[in-house]
Amino acid sequence: MPSAVRVGPDAWEWLTAADRSGRVGGRFRGGVNAVFGSEAHVSLQSPSLPVHPWALIADLPWEEVEEGAPVTASSGQLIVGQFVLPLTEADVVDLAFHPPEHPVSPEELQARVDLIEQLLAETPDPFESNFDRAFVRDRDRILAEWQETGDPAVLLDLIGRGPGTTPASDDTLIGLLAGLEVLAAVAPAVGRPLLQATRHMLHAGGLPPTSLLSAQALSSAAAGAFPFGFLGLQRALANQIAGAPGTLAAAERSLHTGHTTGRSAVVGLVSSLGMTDRAGTSPSTGTFPGAMGRRGER
Repeated sequence: MPSAVRVGPDAWEWLTAADRSGRVGGRFRGGVNAVFGSEAHVSLQSPSLPVHPWALIADLPWEEVEEGAPVTASSGQLIVGQFVLPLTEADVVDLAFHPPEHPVSPEELQARVDLIEQLLAETPDPFESNFDRAFVRDRDRILAEWQETGDPAVLLDLIGRGPGTTPASDDTLIGLLAGLEVLAAVAPAVGRPLLQATRHMLHAGGLPPTSLLSAQALSSAAAGAFPFGFLGLQRALANQIAGAPGTLAAAERSLHTGHTTGRSAVVGLVSSLGMTDRAGTSPSTGTFPGAMGRRGER
């Protein structure tokens, strides 16, 4: 009987909090999606794929699981078609970013961000069609307005926009949250109020409609849990030990996640870390000037 290897924190909480019944709703390379009505999607994946907050990793021949097969979670077990996985043996993966003991300086963080921006410029952009270029212009306009004002309500216009199963602008917002976590560790006077305000906005409810998969990912990111690949980039950016080579390697891996997901998230991360140069001029109270509608002084 195969056993679960690793499980993301949100998938674990969902599958073990109560009895659940769903079905296999679709396939992807290396796994299947377990769909629990309009309540949750859980990715059931092979060990070769990186874990994320709503993923369960198990060494199973997922290609043998039929679409529409029943999925049941009960009594510490997950039953997927003909397979039974003991959830009690799963390793719940910590996907939260923890500030390093020796963080980089704001100046060094900005230097690493500059390297990632150069990498973005040199990497082929999947948004090359005329339609996608219009989307990119709208996305960049929203990000620029947020950088100008610091007002998290501006970011609501990102939600649900763009191509992809998880709309590309949602991926951008997840990357932006990941960057704010790093900024809060390196330049807390700037990063913490921005992070807290953005989290509060996402937790407040009444968000624009988006896909269930994307809503789950946004909720996880607002709570501080990120896909493993982006967690690696956060660590590389913030830690003195990683240096430029480690940062670029982590950024390369993140960029090549999915068709548009990785690039979209890295764009958001770079946008939030563009606030790094405000670290020397933010007020000691920790209040970000842009949150009151004024341009931050440079």
